[in-house]
Amino acid sequence: MKPFLTTRPNQSKYPWAQNIVSVGLLKQVKGRWACLFLDFRFYLPLKTIQAKKETATIRGDVVPFQTKMAQAAQMLIAIAEHFSTAPILTVTDSWFGNNGLWKPVYKAIGSRFNILSRLRCNNVLYDRPEKRKPKQRGRNKKYGQRLGAATAENHISVPLSIEAVKLTSPQESS
Repeated sequence: MKPFLTTRPNQSKYPWAQNIVSVGLLKQVKGRWACLFLDFRFYLPLKTIQAKKETATIRGDVVPFQTKMAQAAQMLIAIAEHFSTAPILTVTDSWFGNNGLWKPVYKAIGSRFNILSRLRCNNVLYDRPEKRKPKQRGRNKKYGQRLGAATAENHISVPLSIEAVKLTSPQESS
């Protein structure tokens, strides 16, 4: 008996579902939440593009590499341009809940952009730093009091307000 190999002749040459980055509108339909897709991109690993495989080409041209973060940011910015005055709340899994998505989208959209994300296991939450005292020496404090970590054995027990965990840009915090 031959061991199972991933290069079976009947295996699809096309990207699998886990290689799709998608953006959708969360809407409640008949009491249940549904995701109405607005945009999607196929994610191709860098090694697939560098190998110039058949799956990495469109009409014979090799697709330029983009990270999943860059693809998601590009889609969110394009969607936000269509809703130029509405606030944009992005709900993501923990993988997108960091500066990789926040920075480029916030830079393009501004204060209309917010992220609601599950915390990564290595995230630590801090309160806002105290106000700077007059004639205080040294640089501004980056973090305030530690509020807790997102690890399984160290649940956050401090009641948090929305203001305590709201992400701010470097310009807003100074």
